[in-house]
Amino acid sequence: MQDLARLAAAWGFPMIFRTTLLAFAFTVASPVLAWSGSTQAGDYRITATLDNDAHLQSVSLAPQSGLASKPMQLHAWFVDSEGAILAPAPLATANASGRTLVALGKGAAVPATASALVVLAQPAGLTRTAMAASPAVVAQIALP
Repeated sequence: MQDLARLAAAWGFPMIFRTTLLAFAFTVASPVLAWSGSTQAGDYRITATLDNDAHLQSVSLAPQSGLASKPMQLHAWFVDSEGAILAPAPLATANASGRTLVALGKGAAVPATASALVVLAQPAGLTRTAMAASPAVVAQIALP
């Protein structure tokens, strides 16, 4: 009987324990998990994050080079499959987090017919003339 108990402990219990622990971790972490999509636009990687209730959580802009990103203003819109604007996606002012600029979403719900999020990143603090000389970054991120 003790040999059987040792065999079960050696083979069965750790596997069952690991499986149970993994299932528990996924169950507990599932509300925290969110959808994230990203795309490359010019020298920048733009990432959008949605929560489980299909609300925009954040948009981030990260330069691919090792340099910190320039101050930018981020704007976003939800669009349908034909590119028509369905609704604006209001964003808070972008704050730097290391090299990455992060703009938090203001709880904007994703419209049911939205197929993408279009993000426009413009250099901040420039006059109109200077803005014309500094290119903006435009990216389209497909939504789930």
